[in-house]
Amino acid sequence: LKPQHRPGVIKNFAKIYAIASLVTEFTLPDDIEAAPVFKP
Repeated sequence: LKPQHRPGVIKNFAKIYAIASLVTEFTLPDDIEAAPVFKP
């Protein structure tokens, strides 16, 4: 990783962390089932 790219990479990882936190903090019930797979 080139030094000039480091600030942008850090900024993007901070954004990814914020978005991922929304997903990982959402609790699902124990009895939930996976959605069926769409096959056209």
